[in-house]
Amino acid sequence: MKNHSLTNPGLFLRKLRLSHEFSQQYVANYLEISRNAYAEWENDNTELTLSKLGKICQLYEISVYDFVLQISLNKTSVILQ
Repeated sequence: MKNHSLTNPGLFLRKLRLSHEFSQQYVANYLEISRNAYAEWENDNTELTLSKLGKICQLYEISVYDFVLQISLNKTSVILQ
């Protein structure tokens, strides 16, 4: 069993991406990683680095605080500003 400090960050990443109608490839290109590496995050198989989390938050125009708060509260709905 995986032990994550945050609950389902991958699910929240997926919902953010889909709400913006981005492909995994588009987000991966923005983050300068492979699509497979990004898919691993969405599947909660790999933990995000702080620097990549910052870039993800820039892409979706949300704060790191809001990202972490949504996940820690186990909310998977997407905040659109």
